Amino acid sequence: MTTATAPSGPPGPITLDTVTPNSAIVQWGEVPCPQRNGLITGYTVTATNSGGMGEGTASFDVDARRATISGLTPSTQYTVSVAAVNSAGTGPSTTLSVETPDGLTVSATPSSSTSLAISWALEDSLTATSYTISYSNTNTDCFTNSRSGIPASGTSYTLDGLEEGTEYSITVTATLTGNGGTQEGSTTATTLTAAPSALPSSVRVLVNSSTSIIVQWGPVECRHQNGEITGYWVRYGEEGSSEEARNVQMVSGDSSGGMTTVSGLTRETVYTVQVTAVTSSGTGVYSDPLIIKTPDDVFLSLNGSIIPNNGYVDISDIGSTDNTALLCITNRPPMDANSRGNWFAPDETRVGGPGTTDVPGFTRNRDSMVVRLLRNTATDPAAEGIYQCLIDDAISRSKQISVGLYNSGGGDISIPGDVLVESDLNGASPQFTLTCISTGGPATTVTWTKDNVIITGEQNETVLNDPVTAQYTHTLTVTTAGVYTCTVANNKSSSDSASITLEGPPRPTDVTAVQDGPTSITVTWTPPSPLGDTTGYRISFTGGSDVDIDGGSTNSYTLTGLTNGQTYTISIVATSEHLFGDATTFEITLSKREIGPYISVIAYSSPSSRTGVCVSELHNSHLHLPLLECVQWEGGQLGGGLETH
Repeated sequence: MTTATAPSGPPGPITLDTVTPNSAIVQWGEVPCPQRNGLITGYTVTATNSGGMGEGTASFDVDARRATISGLTPSTQYTVSVAAVNSAGTGPSTTLSVETPDGLTVSATPSSSTSLAISWALEDSLTATSYTISYSNTNTDCFTNSRSGIPASGTSYTLDGLEEGTEYSITVTATLTGNGGTQEGSTTATTLTAAPSALPSSVRVLVNSSTSIIVQWGPVECRHQNGEITGYWVRYGEEGSSEEARNVQMVSGDSSGGMTTVSGLTRETVYTVQVTAVTSSGTGVYSDPLIIKTPDDVFLSLNGSIIPNNGYVDISDIGSTDNTALLCITNRPPMDANSRGNWFAPDETRVGGPGTTDVPGFTRNRDSMVVRLLRNTATDPAAEGIYQCLIDDAISRSKQISVGLYNSGGGDISIPGDVLVESDLNGASPQFTLTCISTGGPATTVTWTKDNVIITGEQNETVLNDPVTAQYTHTLTVTTAGVYTCTVANNKSSSDSASITLEGPPRPTDVTAVQDGPTSITVTWTPPSPLGDTTGYRISFTGGSDVDIDGGSTNSYTLTGLTNGQTYTISIVATSEHLFGDATTFEITLSKREIGPYISVIAYSSPSSRTGVCVSELHNSHLHLPLLECVQWEGGQLGGGLETH
């Protein structure tokens, strides 16, 4: 007796007849006769997704070796397996890879720089009740939005309010009738580009030499790029020049930012620099102008920053390596073997340059020369004072540049003696220039006060007055008496201050004001006693120009052309050659004084040649009376009669 066994061979190759988003119809060949091992009674058909999970159910037509697999998922890759079955069991399987299509096919095309035209088609076997469109910028920094409630009859939609030149991921979801669930279809599309709508970030300008600068910038914010950044324009020109007169330089780049060197500039010249990004649709927004001044042919640099001639440097900021040295740079060619550069200490000993052992950093080529000033060790501060770099080039020209080194561990800033005062008359306007002198390092803040009140507004520039003694001067122009204090500080030490009292002429006394007409006021006063240096007075009043009155003994003045009924604030100060004194201020209101009354008398001739007069009106500033009475008499002449009323 022979023992039955399962089929030993697989069915013939599987072919895909039809596939839909939710089903597939497959057919297969017979198991070869020698491998059937009996009568084939059926088949097993399975669909396994990429995760190894079986999906769907199969219905068979065994004789036709055909099966319909339903319950599949749209847009999914499956492995379909078919195996033969006899009375002894199931044999090996034949497989076929099948991918179900989208239940919903979606397409999108750009219709403008801020909109996309979306269209879709639902599988014929499916019916939707509504659609929802979800979309997001493919940049992960942006979130997902949606438009819902789109009618089932719709097959297209315009998605607007988007960013220019931006790629979007779009998903259309169909809600199916009954319990059919949902179907989804996805695509991506990019809106048309536009010019960038924001400026590049973090724009910086650095000095590279006396005739060149380095310009650096970061990216434009992603939502303002409006497409692919293809490059940048760098616009530069001398300060005050028109946009048309400025130069532009194209720099290739992408959305990450960039850098370029601008050459061919003029030494010791102030330039403004701007940067903008470019897409295929145009030029974006220029950055705010940055101002930079190219240095002289010889200049000082520390850690990438230009140190001005006669400037100051904290010794602790200078390192002991070439990269952290204080650099004296010249790029005034030609340079040859006879060109020299040397650093000299305050005692005039050479501390840097060819032939010195403490400063090995010296480089030279035809176009430039660098002389480095270093600290011997990180804990060994150099002597404070003024250091000088002397450059001699190949054509026997020399250039000297100085810098003051100070020790941040030193004492406070000192202001020797009182604030100095100089008189500086400007025409008829008294004024003083106060000069505050500070030593011991650069002053980062200078504050002036008058009678302990901070003086706000523009003050005069702080300048290095004497590089040999490290002396700064800070000036202020004043016109009134008071106690003035100059307070100086920097970030390396505490503040110090000095004061001076400016005494002006005394106040005039017994100040009065009397209205002596509808539009005038007479101000009277008693001059100071003794007059001292009083040379005159200044009267100020609301809405009018200051009135300067010569003569210290003058004791009155009439203001005219005022407005009847208006209140005026009036002040009077005594003046000397250099200062204004303290003011006396008061208010006065011009009362509405009467003007009149007066009588209008009109002569007339009657049709009958009788002559007379009329008392026609009675006037004053508030009163207007009608015709009072007419008197007439015979004779046709004014002298022909008299009648009294």
